[in-house]
Parts: sequence; C-alpha cells; structure tokens
Amino acid sequence: LLQTDIAEAGRLMTLNHLLLSLMGVSNSRLDSLVWASISAGAYGSKLTGGGGGGCVLALVDEKSLGTVEEALHNLDAPTMVLRMVEKGVYSEELE
Repeated sequence: LLQTDIAEAGRLMTLNHLLLSLMGVSNSRLDSLVWASISAGAYGSKLTGGGGGGCVLALVDEKSLGTVEEALHNLDAPTMVLRMVEKGVYSEELE
C-alpha cells in the first residue's frame, strides 16, 4: 500500500464490501458506517472481522481523517486511527 495506488486499494476495499453485503455478511449498521466514511472522504471502506456486528476499516489520508472521524462519531461509532508503517509484521529469532 505504501508504494501503490491508494485510490485503487480503496476502490477494491469498497468493492469487497459490496460483495460481502450481497452475500448477507453485512448489516444495515455496518453498511451505514461504510457509506458515511466514503461520503466523508475515505478512499474506500469495508467491514472486517466476522461481520454482523464486527468492525469497519476505512482507508483515509491525513487531510480527510478529521472529517471521516466526525462522520463516524455522528453515527455513534467509536474510531481508532491506525497508520501504515514501512515495516509490517516480522519475526525474530531469540537466543
């Protein structure tokens, strides 16, 4: 994600959410959070976790972060900001 097209990644996230919703994995609450985040400026958004009461993940840049957080808070949704880092998950051998 750090070296690719963020807008395309967001589009694919939203497409994935649509497919999950069509499969019946989502619910009206999750759908409303997804669309609120996109309307507020997220590149894309999708449910994550088990669905049906799980979480929503939105891909947002710094300039839209406040607007997206506000839109979600207006729907009584708590938010947690996670930032992408250069080095992801890794393992080390301990001696």
